[in-house]
Amino acid sequence: MPCLVLQVRDQLERFELSDGDILGRGDDAHVRIVDPTISRHHARFELTDPALPSVVDLNSANGIRVDGDRVYPKDVLPDGAQVRFGDVAGWFFQKEPPFKLDTGPMCAVCQWKVEPRQALHRCNDCGVLYHRDCWVQNGGCGSYGCTQVGAAVIEDSGDHAGDDSGLEVAVAKTTTSADAALLASAVAGSALGILAFGIPAAIVAAIAGVKKSIPAAALAGAGALVGVGVSWWWWLASPI
Repeated sequence: MPCLVLQVRDQLERFELSDGDILGRGDDAHVRIVDPTISRHHARFELTDPALPSVVDLNSANGIRVDGDRVYPKDVLPDGAQVRFGDVAGWFFQKEPPFKLDTGPMCAVCQWKVEPRQALHRCNDCGVLYHRDCWVQNGGCGSYGCTQVGAAVIEDSGDHAGDDSGLEVAVAKTTTSADAALLASAVAGSALGILAFGIPAAIVAAIAGVKKSIPAAALAGAGALVGVGVSWWWWLASPI
């Protein structure tokens, strides 16, 4: 009997299909998938001809893909075809799946089972599970409408499969503690350099440049120039 195997909430689920079955988010759908990228009536399956099973896009918001190609309005479903309804991916089979259905957690990118001791990341917005490397290579979360799309930097606390709570998305900071210390030093160096030919500020500028702290280097550099000018006037050119 034709069936779909779909990844739903980090697990593979099998759905038997009959001619005319509707896939969607609505309560009346024969294959009901609760996902924000699935329309209430997303797709209809036409299975009267066993040689040419097909799927029809019911004007869904996020579309259907069969083996990577967009379906509109209708396309044939080859046996073993990779399918995607919105962000929900899986396979279509004319009979039984050729593999044992594993209900363990799956990576949302590579579709492989999460093995013991593999590094994981769970999106802290939508909760979708990823291998750590897949999360980074994917550029963050791939779920439609998720705030973590593009948030691919991870702090790894050393936790692995079985406990992914320690892997958190690193929040980008405009000023780190080191930057703050260098900025404070740049201000102090600039003040001292007013009467010392800018030498303290120049030293801070050199350190900030090595540390690649651009704001502190720029501030200290400007302070050094001002210090040279003021000191020259005060000690050498001033009539007082």
